[in-house]
Amino acid sequence: YRMQVPGDSLSRFPTLVNIQQCYVEQYMVEQIDAHDDLIDLRWQSRLAGIETRSDGVMVDVETPDGDYSLEADWLVACDGARSFVRSAMDLRYVGTQFEDGYIIVDILMKSELGPGRRAWFNPPSNPGATLLLHKHRNDLWRFDYQLREDDDPEEAVKPENVFARIQDHLELIGETASWSPVWISTYNAKCMSLESYRHGRVLFAGDAAHLVPIFGVRGMNSGIEDIDNLAWKLALVGQGRGTDKLMDSYSDER
Repeated sequence: YRMQVPGDSLSRFPTLVNIQQCYVEQYMVEQIDAHDDLIDLRWQSRLAGIETRSDGVMVDVETPDGDYSLEADWLVACDGARSFVRSAMDLRYVGTQFEDGYIIVDILMKSELGPGRRAWFNPPSNPGATLLLHKHRNDLWRFDYQLREDDDPEEAVKPENVFARIQDHLELIGETASWSPVWISTYNAKCMSLESYRHGRVLFAGDAAHLVPIFGVRGMNSGIEDIDNLAWKLALVGQGRGTDKLMDSYSDER
């Protein structure tokens, strides 16, 4: 299907590209496999230790086939909001975490509803809060709704309570198609960041460096922008054509 969003005809890129994370990850792995002379992708590997030095980094890696240590000139920590590297280096975010909670639910449903991003404010199915609905490929629909002030977060996320709220809303909009749940998750909005994304030979990117509200896929988009800024600088420094000051510019610019 195609979802039309008004945009600027002079732009190189579409206004909105709505792709699920699982497909983005699949495309990335396919490209890595196509360039295995440049990238060594190691599955089932967990970082267990890190030692920083003035001229590089030593990391300890645990795998089902045995543990090993690895030396590198630079380490880019892209290990997410619960970053082991950030914790091991005793670094902390600064910023704000908002109290409002949200639940995301993906369901499979063959519906006649057209594609588009639908929003309800204070609907009878979720009074005093918001609810968003949009379509993905392969008959997958995503609900994203705000928890109400009187919701108990632990109770609200239980499948039977989530499914009841989904059914209430489908009945509200006159949707009679059968559906089945795929996935449930929760989140709240955060605006938090490390004060610097460079710490010696360790650089932070993506959620390991900063947490932003997920609306508009800012998390993934900002992570891609981090690497777009950083990759060419690392390449120049690795080739001996860039200076230490160039690496400092990564944090300043991001």
